[in-house]
Order: sequence, then C-alpha cells, then structure tokens
Amino acid sequence: MNKTRKRWLLFVFALCMVMLAKPTNAMAASKKYVRSLTVAKKTVSITKGKTKKVAYKVKVKGKASKKVTVKTSNKKVTAKVKGGKIVITAKKAGTSKITITTKGKSKKGIKLKKYIKVTVTEGSLQNPNMKKDNSMKAGQKVTWDCVWFGSYPQREVISKEMQSSYSTKNRIWYDKDTVILDDNVYQTLQNADEWDQNDEIVVDGSKYRRIQKSDAREVSDDTTPWYCWYSWNVTGGDSTWHYFKYEPIKWRVLSTNDKQALLLADVSLDVQKYYDADYEDLPLNNMTKNNWKASSLRAWLNQTTYREKSFADTAFTSEEQAAIINTVSENKVTDKIRLISTEEIWGSTTAESYGFTKDNSVSDEARRSKTSTYAKAMGISISKETKGYSNWWICPANGSSVQYDGQRQPWGDMISITYLDGVRPVLKLDLSADAQYSYAGTVSSDGTVKEQKMEK
Repeated sequence: MNKTRKRWLLFVFALCMVMLAKPTNAMAASKKYVRSLTVAKKTVSITKGKTKKVAYKVKVKGKASKKVTVKTSNKKVTAKVKGGKIVITAKKAGTSKITITTKGKSKKGIKLKKYIKVTVTEGSLQNPNMKKDNSMKAGQKVTWDCVWFGSYPQREVISKEMQSSYSTKNRIWYDKDTVILDDNVYQTLQNADEWDQNDEIVVDGSKYRRIQKSDAREVSDDTTPWYCWYSWNVTGGDSTWHYFKYEPIKWRVLSTNDKQALLLADVSLDVQKYYDADYEDLPLNNMTKNNWKASSLRAWLNQTTYREKSFADTAFTSEEQAAIINTVSENKVTDKIRLISTEEIWGSTTAESYGFTKDNSVSDEARRSKTSTYAKAMGISISKETKGYSNWWICPANGSSVQYDGQRQPWGDMISITYLDGVRPVLKLDLSADAQYSYAGTVSSDGTVKEQKMEK
C-alpha cells in the first residue's frame, strides 16, 4: 500500500471518528437541562419598609444551572436572589409582579418562569378605627384590620342538587357565599376512601373534614319562631356525609403594637357547651356554678388531653402555636387561647378601645357575630330576626354570652350544662413570626368587607 493511500485511509478513519463523536456529545447535552422551577408563594403581602423572603427551587438534569434571575414590574419593590430565596423589599405602597427566570433551559430549549404577585400596604397593623355614624344603633362605625392565621373547617362543599334543597323555604341559615358549589370536588370527596381516623383528607393540596348528622352537637328544625338551624333533614339520611373545607381563619385586630396583636375570630368557628355533661360529673338539675378554669369549653380550646381533638391542635401547626403568646383571662387563668372577657366587650374604656360600646343593653353591631357553615352544621342556632347572626360565649366571672343582636345575655352565677353558643376564640399573636400570618384586609361593623386574599 503506497503512502498516499495510507494517508487517505487514515484521514477517512479520523473523519469517521469525529462524526461518531458528534451524536455522543449531543446525547450528553440532552441529559443536561432544567426539569422544573417552583416558588413557595404565588402572592405576598408586605408592609412598606419591610422585607420578606420566598423560597424557590430549581430541579435539573445533569449539570444544568440552578441559578435564576429576578425582575420586578415596580421599581419601588426590589427583589434579589440570596441563599435559595427571593428577598423582596418594599419601598412604597402598591403592587408589583416579580418574574423569576431560570438561567438554564428546559428539555424543550426554553427558560422556565414563575411569578410572585406582591401587595405592599402602607404600614403595620392598626388599632380599631371608630367614626360617628348615627345610622347605626351603636352610634358609630368600627373598622378593624384583619389577619389570616391558622385554618379550620368553614365552608361546606355542596352539589347543585344540595343547593336546590338548601335554598328553598327561605332557610335563613343558608348563605351562598359560605358554601362551595362544586360538583366535581363533591363527587371526588364522596368517592374517596383515604379518610383518616378524624374523618379528614387532603385532596389536591386542600384539606377537608366530613361529618354526619350524628356528629352534630345539636340537631333541630326550622319551626322555632325566633331561631333556625342547619337543615340536616333535607340533605339525605342520617348516614349522609357532609364535607367542609379547611380554610384560613380571619381574625380581627382588637389591639396592636409593633410586637404583638390581640385577635378575635371574625366569626363563630364552632359551637360548644360551656360545660359538657359528657366531659365531667355535673349536677342533674342542668345548672352549675360558673368556673371557667374547670370548664369543658376551656379544655376543648387548649388541651391535647381533651376527649376530642382540641381547637388549638386542629387549627394551628406547631410553628403557628409557637407564635401564640399566653394571656391571662378575667378570672386570672393563663391560656394560649381563650374567650373575650366582660371587661373587654362592655363597661370599660378597654372595650371602647376595641370598638365596642360601654352599654351592654345597646344592640351594638360591633358585637354581632356571624358563623361559619361548619358551626351551623354542628348545631349553632341562627337568629331569624337579624337574619344570620347568632349568640356567642364570652369568658366571664358571672357567666354571660353575647346575644345575636349585640346585647348581653346574662346567666348570673350559674351556667346551663345543656345550652350551646358559638365560639369566637381570642389569642395574642407574636408579630415577629411574620411567616405564620398575613394581612387579610379590613372588616367594618356596618358589614363592609375589604378582603385581601391569603398568601399562597
């Protein structure tokens, strides 16, 4: 073989090797890409001058870049990447959209993007604002700042068929805004078989609780001239399940400073007896001396040892419970969660500062309470006179509750062990734990609601 031919063959061989190498390199390249981009929250509320951090995560194949870039639509809201988090700083009230973009590309050759909607409020939480208003029975309109904190079963998931039954016969307890009309979700919950021992389940990231008629603390009908109840009798048999979605709890800010805020639940979240005859040995005459410290209601709100899951363990994660500051109630009992006291809701300057009138005989709109649909299903009675309001417990030395019309309902020194009232918990929140709560807008005693959605 001559030298020229040898050189030619070597050249061809080398060329073939190069050509064979190209697909290998391409294959290697195809194994290097961004799989996904996620952010911990899609919406963020923040007060002017404050900073919040939102975690993000980039999953990659091979040695693709995990880095991201950020861009804001409003120059008064800045964002930077630091330690796996988007650091957002608010310089002025308003809104902004933050765009997070991967530096690496996906398998399809494009950069992935996620967005965070930012709402900047003017300042920190405010104390209640009172304005004279002679059109109201209390003579004033009160506006409270609100926060989202914790979660509890509230709205019922219903089908179109159930809606037809609920809305007939002028059922005062029914309110279309306090139910979730969704045939698909309802069917999914009906068919689910992964319910836990508490009759709870998580579906598509949302938590639900189911109850039957036998789970209700009281079942009645619509025949009473003054009150009405949830209509278990029109929605199937005793074994029919009803489904309630866990949703963020809205709290009214009664007082606040830079470090903590005293909160009152916006509505009655549940219904309970002050004393439960099934919980302790009580007299047969259905009346007993008022003793908040020994009451089953206090135990239900706070204690893990109560015969059913406590409100605290149901409504709050361990991190959220850590953000609740112990408070002392009217009769010198220390609790994480309590009820509002007599001196906080009438007859004192403290009550006035929280937005309530001193006179407990006034039909104060600020003291009226609506209820969740879950509380209705559990047995709370709804006033026909005020069309939707109900009685709710306070923590007194003399055993009282607030009537549906905002007046005092006195029990004296004795408490009935058979009577049920709504429960609006009270707690003190550590505001430095800002990752555990978010701003919820405002509510006013005239019924005006300016709500800001929960951060997700």
